[in-house]
Amino acid sequence: MDHAGAIFDDDADRLAAQGRYAEAAATQRVALSLGTSDFPEGRELLAWYLLKAGEEDEAAELWRELLAEHPGDPGVELTAGIAYLDADRPAEAIGHLTRAIELSLDGERTDAYVLRQAAGRRRRAEWLLARQPDAVDERAAGTLAALEARRTAA
Repeated sequence: MDHAGAIFDDDADRLAAQGRYAEAAATQRVALSLGTSDFPEGRELLAWYLLKAGEEDEAAELWRELLAEHPGDPGVELTAGIAYLDADRPAEAIGHLTRAIELSLDGERTDAYVLRQAAGRRRRAEWLLARQPDAVDERAAGTLAALEARRTAA
């Protein structure tokens, strides 16, 4: 990322930390226009800020674009799920978090970090929706337990 883009990117983070999401979104747009190299992360942050600012339609469209550009990437699904959960939208979050788990498990190599984050956040969304764990949760937990057992045995 060039220096000017980095400055605006940092400013957007500070504004978001202060709960000034509309300003954070506007500032993130400037960072992106100045050539930030953090793709898709910079756009993911923009979508997150838009969601928190109440610009749900624009945020949803940007998430659709990002997911279409990065099919099969559990990290983008994870970020979308966390953003929707952070915006008190657990029903929307759970779908993204489920896909993050499924993509992580169905890939050539399981990403333990993504899987752990998605599984934990998905359980939170289920709790908020008064839903019980299901087969997705059990599969994620079983895989995480197997990965941990393999790690400690090594």
